[in-house]
Amino acid sequence: MSRDRNPNWEKYFVEQEIFLKKQKKKRWITGGVIGGAVVLCLCLLIPFALKRQLEYENSEYAQALKDAETYDYDIVEQNMADYLNEKYGAGTVTVDQLNTGIWHPDATDSELGYQCFNAEQNDDVEKVVYAIYLSADHAVYFDNYQWPEIKKALEEDAVERSGLDGAFARPLIQGEGTYESIYQKNPWLICPAYQVYFDGDLQSLFDGEYALRKKLADASQIEGQLRLCGTTALFFTDKEHADMRARMKNPELEYQKIYEKTLRDMEDAYHLDIFSCVLPDTYYQRLKTEYIAESEGVFPRSLTYRDDGRGSEFFYSGYTLLSFAYDQLYRPIAEEETEGIYLVSDDGTKKAETYTYRKVETPPDARQLAETEYSDWKIAESFCITTETLDESGVALILDMEGRYPDSKVKLITESRDNPVTAARMGADEDMWLFYLEEVFQRDGYLFVPPIYGWDSNWGYTFTVLIR
Repeated sequence: MSRDRNPNWEKYFVEQEIFLKKQKKKRWITGGVIGGAVVLCLCLLIPFALKRQLEYENSEYAQALKDAETYDYDIVEQNMADYLNEKYGAGTVTVDQLNTGIWHPDATDSELGYQCFNAEQNDDVEKVVYAIYLSADHAVYFDNYQWPEIKKALEEDAVERSGLDGAFARPLIQGEGTYESIYQKNPWLICPAYQVYFDGDLQSLFDGEYALRKKLADASQIEGQLRLCGTTALFFTDKEHADMRARMKNPELEYQKIYEKTLRDMEDAYHLDIFSCVLPDTYYQRLKTEYIAESEGVFPRSLTYRDDGRGSEFFYSGYTLLSFAYDQLYRPIAEEETEGIYLVSDDGTKKAETYTYRKVETPPDARQLAETEYSDWKIAESFCITTETLDESGVALILDMEGRYPDSKVKLITESRDNPVTAARMGADEDMWLFYLEEVFQRDGYLFVPPIYGWDSNWGYTFTVLIR
């Protein structure tokens, strides 16, 4: 296979640089008039804009970009193979074993002047190498070939530091909320891939990685907001409180301080942003064996992570004994409003004084929906959760199905006070949506309704419980 240097490769970067320089020199003059003059200006600007678009599409830069996006990746694959064989020894990989493509093309900011690529190894797709070309001749490479060893070392270190019964590390590919633009412009932050060879010493690995990443574009702007060695998720188990019934009692946790210290120390030592939680042991064991990042697995994806900004909850509070994200520790509290019906705050605060529970007559729309679509179910009860104050932090609802509705299957119909004609079916085996209620999840005799945000005096939810 030919490895001749593709002329479009240099052409892309050269023309890109010229184009960006021209863009910086542009000075758009804006002014305003009213009435018919505005219409006249718009009529004049439309053909001008079309002309500029045609000029761009026919420009050398646009053509070079098209060429660069369709070339055969020979140069990138060869460079990636050379990098891996130099790092891990000759014969580690051949060019023919690499399947190369653009890496997050929608996340590459053209003003940074770089293009990103990744390549899976054909015979082991879990092995991935990444290349960030800062120019035609200058690339930075990362790979995850040693992630299993690094993961094991992180887990052992976390257990030794915390004294907890077990830890499970996972990559956390995160790019939403407050830091979305940073993750998009710096994709090397969001994968468990490293430049430095791991010789068994975590401190040496991350110190070396940190030193190299400080040289990358935007590193100085990133520090102070995010840590340069990326993100990692750490799940811990609590064997003493093994199931949800133990968790719902809000047990005293003697390890709370050491858990928090462990995570802060590891973040500082390894320059990592760590997202973590402590789970009852049955959930932890199930997570280790069943959870797959891009599918529901043991925990529905929509219940496992949200990012509304610094300090947000990492893991759905209904499951967690403790959680930690963006340097903040949370201990979610489950409050029993009435027998078998719990409110759980996302931010660890108590909600019983903020929210009101009361039994209500089944709303007509909910009753009609139950009678027409669930005629083989019967209505057990209807109740309403309301608040008179603004609460943007949200609250989750948990029903003890076994305790409140023994020997029964349970389904919910929800109705919002703000739109009383809207009702939605909610059950673990169906498509579910109503305002912020995206999914419910049934496990171990409990039904979990995910947190609802933005409550105020104009919002309230009526829940009608169907059983059979």
